[in-house]
Amino acid sequence: NLFGLHGTRSWVGRNVVTILEEIEGQWDEQGRAALWDFHDVAYRLSNQILHSTATSISVAFTRRSPTQLAVTATSSNQLVAPALYAAYWTYGQLFTLLADVFKLTSGEAFRDLWQTGGQTFGLAAPLSPSS
Repeated sequence: NLFGLHGTRSWVGRNVVTILEEIEGQWDEQGRAALWDFHDVAYRLSNQILHSTATSISVAFTRRSPTQLAVTATSSNQLVAPALYAAYWTYGQLFTLLADVFKLTSGEAFRDLWQTGGQTFGLAAPLSPSS
């Protein structure tokens, strides 16, 4: 009952959009845009892959020829890049939040490293609310 029928209720009691609306004011304009871009693209893609959608099903198919499809029924590297991007962005946000809260001296060095590494994914937005 805690998570609703078939897990339809969020474990925090609010949906993701509500939570983002509550915290978006902690970022500057560029950071807010990055936050919502992450939600609209990476988070949405993750949900589409996780659940039974056309997206999740289509990644299992590859074109063998103009008239043949092949099905990948084992591990694949097709979704590695999106997964790495989602992890990079999420853990970067989390680490800088912890660095700010606990006044870690490595916080600024991590922000520099994150910005450099983020160029791989085309990220240029601030990392966390205090950036």
